[in-house]
This record gives sequence, C-alpha cells and structure tokens, in this order.
Amino acid sequence: MTRSSNKVRSLVSSRAFDIGIAEPPFDRTNAVLKRYRFQLQCVLSACHALAAHETLTPDLLEGSDLIITPGRRTSYAAISRAFEASGTPFHPAIECEFFVIALNLVIDGAGICLVDALSISDTLRRTGNTSKLVVRPLSPTVFYEVGLLKPNVGELSVLARQFLKLLDEYTVPHLA
Repeated sequence: MTRSSNKVRSLVSSRAFDIGIAEPPFDRTNAVLKRYRFQLQCVLSACHALAAHETLTPDLLEGSDLIITPGRRTSYAAISRAFEASGTPFHPAIECEFFVIALNLVIDGAGICLVDALSISDTLRRTGNTSKLVVRPLSPTVFYEVGLLKPNVGELSVLARQFLKLLDEYTVPHLA
C-alpha cells in the first residue's frame, strides 16, 4: 500500500504493517532496520533546452517549471537548501506527493523533476519512455533517504525477511 511517510510511520508503530518504507524523521516507536540513500537527479524531456547540459545546477534550473515533492518532505528541504546555497531563488511550479507522479508529469511535458534513481529506473522501464527523457545529475549533489521500518515489538515473519532480501537486491544498483 502506498501512503505518505507520516502515515507509514504511524501504521508501522501501531503494528498495522509488518514493515514499511518511509522518509525520516524516525523515532523510538519503530525499529529502523536499514537506511537507503539515493542521489536526486534531474529528469527532463529530451527536447528541453537544458538537455544539452551534462550537469544541471540551481542557476541553470532557475525559471524552469520544477516538479518536486511537497514542502513537508525531506527532499523538498534538501533541494531548497541547494538552491539557497547557490543564491538561486527556489520556486517550484508543481508539488506532488510521490516521485512516480512527478515523473509522469515530466513524460507529459509539464516540466523538470528531481527524483531518486530507483524511481527513474522503474518508471522508465514500466513506461518505455527512455528515448523521450534524459537524466542529468544535479550539482551540488542532493541526497534522498528512506528507512526500512518495523514495529519495535516482535520479530519479522519469514515472508517479511524474504521480501527484505529481494528489496536489497533490487535497490543496491541505485544507491548513492
């Protein structure tokens, strides 16, 4: 089930979920089994003027229609700090809860999104839009982190442990 990180943390701590994946902050109500760290990257249309650049910076992105997660998310704060450090105004055009939605908006020509490599890989594989989009690193590097959570009480089921093994295998190639 896809839920916001706040909701996932709450559902895991109440033992409604065996495991969950959520953004920080983490507290003592859940055990953090593992942390995953990804580099945020810029995804834009292959025909966008900025596609000619090998690396994108806040200065280059100024004035572009940026698609990012909402202000309450840790990724928003990290991107905002990168723009602030470069002295570039930060004015996202679209905020959406999930990276997959941001990527779909880019596919439809709505702007440029900053998302993690795992979401990019999965969306491009699923949609087959690899020739219509380009992925460029952002400088300075901005990281996105999530944690794998379980309730503080009880052990993981056999099924949950098997899932975690598959999740690690799937995730490793995309980690920062």
